[in-house]
Amino acid sequence: PSADQGITPLQEVTIEARAEDDYGIAALDLVYSVAGGKERVVPFSQLSGGVTRRTGTYLLAAEELNVRPGDVITYYARARDVARGRRSAEVASDIFFLEVRPFNEEFVAAQSQAMGAGGGGDPQIDALIQIQKDIISATWNIERRSAGGRSAEDVEAVTKAQADLKERVERALGNRSRRGRGFIMERVVQFSQRDRQGARGEDPIAAAIEAMTKAIEQLATGKTREAIPHEMAALNGLLQAQADVRRRQMIQQSRGGSGWGNRQSQDLSALFDKELQRQQRTNYEQRSQVEDRREQASSNDDLADRLKDLARRQEEL
Repeated sequence: PSADQGITPLQEVTIEARAEDDYGIAALDLVYSVAGGKERVVPFSQLSGGVTRRTGTYLLAAEELNVRPGDVITYYARARDVARGRRSAEVASDIFFLEVRPFNEEFVAAQSQAMGAGGGGDPQIDALIQIQKDIISATWNIERRSAGGRSAEDVEAVTKAQADLKERVERALGNRSRRGRGFIMERVVQFSQRDRQGARGEDPIAAAIEAMTKAIEQLATGKTREAIPHEMAALNGLLQAQADVRRRQMIQQSRGGSGWGNRQSQDLSALFDKELQRQQRTNYEQRSQVEDRREQASSNDDLADRLKDLARRQEEL
């Protein structure tokens, strides 16, 4: 696809790669990883073209990978040329992301827009996810071009970007835990959280923070290759958190309009009313929340700009 893409857990994605070399292409492989796990290498199953120009196609079936909404599949193409009196040279393409999303996400988004509630999701989490993607891409570009030398300044910039993002995720987690309304929603859907934690064994945000910590440790010592799996695991944790937010919205909408029971609805409404009264006790608390959101947005923009500058320098190399 040559771009990031959203897929369902049962979708099949056709991936195509083209390679050229003056002497010839010896191998053309697809390398992919699921949820920040170990890389898997498969040759492109369908090949066309001549010796010096080759096109490969591979059908990646998400269902066979046992993925679930919130997982991420990263992939890139890798080519090796024909050895002519020397060792074969190997090159890799850019890295791309396939985000696994729920089947009904498009319907929920359309329903939310029709109700005047926007496209759904959490803009703050969305921004953090995009920054983590940029960090992975920057680290990947440093690593794949390392044979020609690497810039210590670029590695330091990526390390700082990951450290800054980790701090913002921790701050966002703290803000979320202090919001009463968010706490109530956590209690409303706690049954789904127990199921998720039983399958994954940990909270996605906590897992993302832990993975970022490990990535920073590797980046600080210049080990970009070792840092990439941890960066991918951090991205997967953020995507899991994003999926949880969307799941809550879907449950809230379905229960709000489906006859789940007047008593339960009244109890939930009463909880919201009490929490709203608590939040409206002082205008200072409201102003603080607005200022926090503005500060967070400004910080995200600044970090994104720095990563874009780094990407431009890498592209020039």
